[in-house]
Amino acid sequence: QTGSKMLSALLLGAAATLPILTSSAPILCSDGITMGYADGPSLSADIEMSNGGGEFIICPNTTLDVTGGAQISKSDILISCGGGIGDCIVTSSDDYGLYIGNDNETITNVTFDGLMFTGYNSTNNETSFVFADTGAGSNYTELGVVTFESCAFVGNQAAGLVLGAIGTLILEGCLFSYNAAELILVYTVLGDIEVYESDFDSNSALILISNLAGGEMTIKDSCFKDNFALLLALADTDEDDPSMDSSVAESSGNYEAGNLLTLCPGVSVGDDCILFDAFECRGGDSNSTGGPACYDESNLALGIEMGSSETGLYTVCNGTDFQSSVLVTTSDTVIACEEPLNCGFSDFFLTPALFVFNATNVTITGMKFVGYTGEDFVVGVAANKVYFEDCDFNDNFPSGNGTVFLNLGSNVTFTQCVFEGNAAESAVIVSEGGELVIEESDLSMNNVTEGGIVVALNDTKLSVTDTCMSDNNALGLVYVELEAGASLVDAFNNFGEDNTLTLASCDGFVMGESLACTPFDGTSCLFEVDDAIVSAAPSASGFSGTGAPTSAPVPSPSGSPTLAPVTPAPITPAPVTQVPTTSAPTSEPTKAKKKKKKGKKEKGGKPGKADKKGKKDKEDKKKGKKGKM
Repeated sequence: QTGSKMLSALLLGAAATLPILTSSAPILCSDGITMGYADGPSLSADIEMSNGGGEFIICPNTTLDVTGGAQISKSDILISCGGGIGDCIVTSSDDYGLYIGNDNETITNVTFDGLMFTGYNSTNNETSFVFADTGAGSNYTELGVVTFESCAFVGNQAAGLVLGAIGTLILEGCLFSYNAAELILVYTVLGDIEVYESDFDSNSALILISNLAGGEMTIKDSCFKDNFALLLALADTDEDDPSMDSSVAESSGNYEAGNLLTLCPGVSVGDDCILFDAFECRGGDSNSTGGPACYDESNLALGIEMGSSETGLYTVCNGTDFQSSVLVTTSDTVIACEEPLNCGFSDFFLTPALFVFNATNVTITGMKFVGYTGEDFVVGVAANKVYFEDCDFNDNFPSGNGTVFLNLGSNVTFTQCVFEGNAAESAVIVSEGGELVIEESDLSMNNVTEGGIVVALNDTKLSVTDTCMSDNNALGLVYVELEAGASLVDAFNNFGEDNTLTLASCDGFVMGESLACTPFDGTSCLFEVDDAIVSAAPSASGFSGTGAPTSAPVPSPSGSPTLAPVTPAPITPAPVTQVPTTSAPTSEPTKAKKKKKKGKKEKGGKPGKADKKGKKDKEDKKKGKKGKM
């Protein structure tokens, strides 16, 4: 806010009159049809002689060079291009550009139609390519309006700003592309800013659109894609002087996608963020669910938050690769890949890739989580009932005291999921309470240096059935923290072999601080297992937790949860005691549908990625299976 005050003061004092160019009359343009102006001095002179009012046409294939500064000081002027977009160019090679204003009267109703503004390259952060000071002549007691229709601002480099106005600025059907401004791309002071059906694509600035020191902001049916900006739009507020607050009159039909470092994917007003609400850029096909036929990175999180699907089913478009976090806070939601395991999160480094918070009956199906290298965890849940079906968690390497999956007291079920080739310090799966159910799943070729493959802490109720664990490196396989209230509710038809376990050599459940072993009861697995992966021996300091938080996450401005770590106390090693099972071993897990093929062995460090050349396609499994809602 202090910065915006300084900028407002700067702009209010920047209304110096630039030179007026000299003259001649319109000519027959080179197209042999249009009567217009082929040079800046002629255009400027006729505008000054008009005493206001009238249309002035620029000849096609004309470039107006306003280097050194040019001025328009009359009201009720329309300057239009006699050709198509790009046929009439305005350019400047220094710090000065086009100035619209008059020290003796208010300037209003100045319109530019079909012009391209390009090539501006300034080094002075107090100047703009185009600047309209509509109220200088009235000492700002009256303000005017400047409009740009079907204009393009392309390829401009500004140390400060590209387009600005003291007064009201209207953009209709305009394009802003590949511009770079160190401060703000488009701004108004004291007046309103209205943006309709305009595109902002591949620009960089601190703020793309800003309304400072009062006035209203309207943005409708506009698209913001692949920009590099902290804020897409700002309606500025002033705590010290509320009379200078800007406000939002309307924001509707706007779309954003692929914008980097953006704190608010919409309009920022004080501490609030008004999200852009469109799922496509001015159009797109819908399906019977009420939303788009399928969702991608640009609109999945927004679609879920807005409840765009009438059925609660959000189909992720085939091939979608998420590079930004997705936060799910809406109950009764199903996120399903259009083609199982052909969409998800890969080569991801933010925290987390997916977080489900304060919701119930959320199902994730057919998604993959691959190549994560960030901190803490890949996927987290702090909700009620969450189901993962036919999902892959492969080759993730969370740094620090991290884990692949973190459950913060939720009821979580994994069905026919694969955890393979992951490397973490704490665990592959950690549950800090609630219920954890693992069924018909495979956890193999993972490497954990300071914990177990699955760790059930606090009062977690754990059930593991029809599941195989092989070729893992860890202190132990499945640890149940009895002393903190964790319990083993159901364990049936599980199998483990070729695991390298350095603290509790138990192919089964390690029960509490005594490290008593309840072995798996299955005699074989449907998976083809290979040699264990060799890695550096973990320390024998005992099982530890994840260093994971015990409180609910608080979304940051980017939508990503922020977590405060808490490290559980280590467990003192003790001799392993074999506890016999109460029932005879079964033949093999009969429900498992996946088939994991042989993976290559790598010496030292992280396990190599498995070569799953014969893995059965998941889309053939569980046909007709109903989601848990």
